[in-house]
Amino acid sequence: MFVLLILFSFFMALKSLEWELFQTGVSFLTIRSNIMWKLGDYTDNTMGGRRPYLWDEAIQQWKLEPSGWGTSLSIGQNLLFIVNYFSRVYQRPRSDSTSGWTSPLLLGNDVKTGFNGDVWFIDNTPITGGFGINKYNPNTFALTLVNGAGAVKVAPTPDGNAWIVNNADQILRYDGTNWNLMPGSAKEIIIGEDGIPFIVSSTVTDGGFEIKKWNQSATQWDTLEGIGGISLALDDRNNPHIVTSNFSVYRPKISSLLNFCSSYLIDLSKLLILLVCHSDCANCPDPDTCTKCHETTCFSDTTCMRCYNGTYASQVAGSCLRNLIFLI
Repeated sequence: MFVLLILFSFFMALKSLEWELFQTGVSFLTIRSNIMWKLGDYTDNTMGGRRPYLWDEAIQQWKLEPSGWGTSLSIGQNLLFIVNYFSRVYQRPRSDSTSGWTSPLLLGNDVKTGFNGDVWFIDNTPITGGFGINKYNPNTFALTLVNGAGAVKVAPTPDGNAWIVNNADQILRYDGTNWNLMPGSAKEIIIGEDGIPFIVSSTVTDGGFEIKKWNQSATQWDTLEGIGGISLALDDRNNPHIVTSNFSVYRPKISSLLNFCSSYLIDLSKLLILLVCHSDCANCPDPDTCTKCHETTCFSDTTCMRCYNGTYASQVAGSCLRNLIFLI
């Protein structure tokens, strides 16, 4: 039985995702904690790029931000950051469409916030590889330079480090001391709450460029079949949302058992998969939502949460099927 489960899991990991149209009129998308912001598809570089919109879940519509223009957005723990065409950086409360933008009077090319709260900031000072890499304090507007490399894109990891893409499309990973060259080439990189990177690669395909996910076990990038894009966002279950060159957003289509957590990369040497009936969350530390991860076992029928060596992880590519539980 266990061998069959291994084979089934391996097949699911290799299964190509099916994609469904999610949104149109989107040039850039960012998602965090059920908050979703986009940049529209109308461009005016004399104003700074494109207009930002906040998704209103209640009315299922985008609400135009009263001010601001940009080329990229990033949602932090409490703040929203926007970088415009002139490399000016602004910030504001992330879920309030009435507050104005605050300018730290800094020039930058990319700003991203990690799930531990760290803000990484690519400045506007040219160096080898692109521009300076910094950690940013949004309260004091102070930058702390991280030496050793230059970059054009940055993606923080949950443990406080980061991956970058430089101006030669090279990918580097910071281990806290050094920048290490990684396989592959990319235009953009993003990392979810589970710590797994996705990239917009340098390989041209329909819709933009191939989208790839890091396979730590094989130390290689696995291509997401059937889709190409110019940027991407990860939702709170680490599902990729791909923005294509025609400003449409596609996300994984959940339609069958084979799509169940289909991009879940399983370390078979450490993970035992059991099929267990589970009708309630009585033993979960958070019975209402059943999504918290503690030292004790916690299950979620809706978001496929688990504890993995003491590290919080949420898995990707769709809702978990009820009565399928992953145990360490």
